[in-house]
Amino acid sequence: MNQKVFYVDAACGGGKTTAAVGDAIDKAERGERVLMAFPSIQLVAETHRRLTEAAGDRSRVHRFDSDTQRPGQVKNALVEHLKHFGDGGQIVLTTHASFLTLPYFHQREDWHVVIDEIPAGHEGFQLNLAEEHRVLTDHIAVVEDGLSNPIYHSVYATPGGQTRLAAYVENPRQDEVWQYVSPVVERILHPDWHVVVETSSYYGILDHDGLEGRDSLLIYADLKPSVLAGFRSATIMGAWFERSILYRLWLRQGVEFEVHDGISSRLLFRQHTNGSRLRLLWGFDGFWSKRAKDREVELLDGSKTTMWNALVATTRQRFADLGKPVLFVDNKDRQNALAHAFMGLDATPIPHSPYGHNQYQDRHVIAILPALNPPPHEFGYLESFGINAEDVRGWVYQQWVYQAMNRTSLRNRDATEPVTVVVADRDTAEKIAEVYPGCTVEPLGIPLKAEPEPNRGGRPRKVQVLSGAERERRRRERIAISRAEVELLNSEAAGHMDLLQPLRGDVVTKTTKGSIGGFRHDMVGVVAGTSPVADLLGSASIQAGLRGIEVSVFASIYSTERERTTVADAESFIAQLKACHRQTVDSKQANVLANTTVFDPDLDPETDRGLRNIVHIWGIWLDIDDGQMPPDVIPKLLPTTRMVVYNSYSGGNSYRVFIPTQQRMHVRSYREVVQQIVQIVEAAGYVGAKHPDTNRPRHGIDASKFTPCSLFYLPCLARNPADSFFHDYNQARRRLLNVEAWIERSILREPEEFAWIPNEVEAEVLRQQAVEAVGDRRAELVHRYAGEYQGIPDGAGRHQGFFRLAWKLHYVCGIGLSDLDWYMRSADTVPHHTDADLKSIQKSLASERYAPVWRSMRNAA
Repeated sequence: MNQKVFYVDAACGGGKTTAAVGDAIDKAERGERVLMAFPSIQLVAETHRRLTEAAGDRSRVHRFDSDTQRPGQVKNALVEHLKHFGDGGQIVLTTHASFLTLPYFHQREDWHVVIDEIPAGHEGFQLNLAEEHRVLTDHIAVVEDGLSNPIYHSVYATPGGQTRLAAYVENPRQDEVWQYVSPVVERILHPDWHVVVETSSYYGILDHDGLEGRDSLLIYADLKPSVLAGFRSATIMGAWFERSILYRLWLRQGVEFEVHDGISSRLLFRQHTNGSRLRLLWGFDGFWSKRAKDREVELLDGSKTTMWNALVATTRQRFADLGKPVLFVDNKDRQNALAHAFMGLDATPIPHSPYGHNQYQDRHVIAILPALNPPPHEFGYLESFGINAEDVRGWVYQQWVYQAMNRTSLRNRDATEPVTVVVADRDTAEKIAEVYPGCTVEPLGIPLKAEPEPNRGGRPRKVQVLSGAERERRRRERIAISRAEVELLNSEAAGHMDLLQPLRGDVVTKTTKGSIGGFRHDMVGVVAGTSPVADLLGSASIQAGLRGIEVSVFASIYSTERERTTVADAESFIAQLKACHRQTVDSKQANVLANTTVFDPDLDPETDRGLRNIVHIWGIWLDIDDGQMPPDVIPKLLPTTRMVVYNSYSGGNSYRVFIPTQQRMHVRSYREVVQQIVQIVEAAGYVGAKHPDTNRPRHGIDASKFTPCSLFYLPCLARNPADSFFHDYNQARRRLLNVEAWIERSILREPEEFAWIPNEVEAEVLRQQAVEAVGDRRAELVHRYAGEYQGIPDGAGRHQGFFRLAWKLHYVCGIGLSDLDWYMRSADTVPHHTDADLKSIQKSLASERYAPVWRSMRNAA
């Protein structure tokens, strides 16, 4: 895809709408056409007033919304206007809702489009249709295509289902079942939205045999860049644009973003310079959510109440002491309760959609207390695009708080009155403080029995992470190398030289205790090294004529001699596995072993079947050893993937999974696929054997078998015949695992880069603790730092906290880099971190880049 979108990442109050109006007038006077879309009718009306005042008779301005058109006729009227308007310049104003669902845009190549405020580019739906799913599933097709990934497959209307689905949307008789599914159906039918379903939820409901506890269809819709394709230019304006979900999703689809200089140059300012006026007060030192609101807390006087009641009572007292008019906003279900709590104060609620409401600029005090978090399953979907919980929280909640607080006089750069903003949680206060240099950040002072440690000053604790663009660039580079590797091993010899260059000097050559996915330090991973790629090329050329699948059989795990055989295809190989399963053996060791990796002893004279000897790999083997994951979980999580699952000799909770592949792999591409499978399993709630949370079920996947050099015992009857099974998952919907597709649409997240510099208050505390860090006090500090990290919930800054923990353990407690790994893994009880994360931390600390900072902190004492 080659599409350019301009953007204006403007601070609130920076005058982006005024700047865009000026730019639009200039274009219209040159005879060009501009359409401007806004999130609300109020903003359309306000901009229309501005335009008519500024342009006078020089430009023709047209407005299309429900205040100017008959009910239900806005889009029709706009389409007709676009079709029949004559030549010459003009400016058209409408809403996001009308523009983004417009069925037809006439001669779009003649129009500049400007979208004021970032549109909602993503929506999630949980449809409870366990019994009546056919109202939807009978009329859709679920397809694994280039827009899907291993977990989520695309949803389209079937040719015969188009009419039925369209009727759901029109719904002339207001049928409530149709109303329930119509929001999803609207997205399915619209060409500029892409809809996917979590395949395990879809086929689980169709088969009446889904994963335990999953009785809903999990469906997601994303706005496609095509909605802005073909225009003379397309521009999106909004604060925090590069943090938005839309920006991240469209980056993944290859959109090129460029700053709109014409509008940006007209802004009043790019950054806030009035931070000295702002005082941010936070109440809860944790992840603010509806659950956190109802959490019971104990106050200093011994009484108990909910966190929300404690927050509101303390906020009211603060506001009463200030004696100024107050603004407030909470979730809709709490707004009336908050209004009642503020009774007696001069308190005014603001709308739940704060955009464009500039009538409150005479107010200097506001309480912003809602919990705005998507449901948990949505975090998993966005994670598959590299958008982690912290990113989601930052965009969905924290940018909304930023917008709400800028309804006050803070929006007016000429105002001088101090502004007090109460937000629910500390992390939000510190994120907001990043864009207001010089502001004050303090705890609200809720009289809890365990008062959080205060953090004063406008410089928050800060992590420097990869930007969305940098993450996407690294992901593409990683994928390009793995893709070239697969193409090299599966193409004709004539094309090998063209595919060689991406691999040169970067072939995986050694194993290490590593991680595949999240917290799995017991797994064997692979790391990059150097190896003669020409050998790989030569071996691939030799094997190019191999038409079947080579299988090596070994008498024992110690055997260096093997028998080679070739089977015609995957189904023939599975048939032989099934035949082997009928055999009885006297012991595990009496069975023979096999693998489907082709080795060349000449590639490494030191080994016969080491990683350097690998020519190519076919198929994925998983060894599940005494876990708590039932044998049907992986087949249900991958419901369109061909596989077999069979017992081990010991039986019980031990079994094996074999997944045939469409293509040959090498070590890097093999690892990319296996990483994703384990990530999918862990996302379903199963964890590795050494996971520190003993309450979570173990998947039992044997990490030592993740090297493609491993050998696997062939199927046989179990020691206890009652434990024997051979499940062949060969439904018509199942296909061989497409390695190229799994690599191209990989769900693996690029690891963060960590950095942290303490502010003045933190530095003073750490200096004192470093002096005390000996003997039992050192052990106490290690335990305390680990506890601080473990107390960070999802989305509340765990990546920052992880590096902060390493920093403190290394510099304050004096733990050496060789021992740091053990301490970090032991502390990661709610793991989200990979070996790549740990290596990034080790590399940052080993580089000594923080040593001068630490020395200056110590010397300043």
